Amino acid sequence: MKLRNFTDGNSLGKCFFYPTSPMIKISKTEGITYHHSMNDKIATLKARKRSDKFMIAWPGQWSTDVFEITNFDIGVVLEGAK
Repeated sequence: MKLRNFTDGNSLGKCFFYPTSPMIKISKTEGITYHHSMNDKIATLKARKRSDKFMIAWPGQWSTDVFEITNFDIGVVLEGAK
């Protein structure tokens, strides 16, 4: 088993930008929410709280991979969105 994070490799990092790859936000105050569009994902990351957790689902033909989005990953995404 190979452990990967969200920003490993070209295709994995790009999955954030696909509308078919929902970003999942887990919040103590708001519960679980799903974000599909690029604008919604970026806005949600910019408005995040310290306690919020994020994951991204990357659907495949036979299975779906789910990755935790770390603070490092958030920084990479927000820097790329400028």
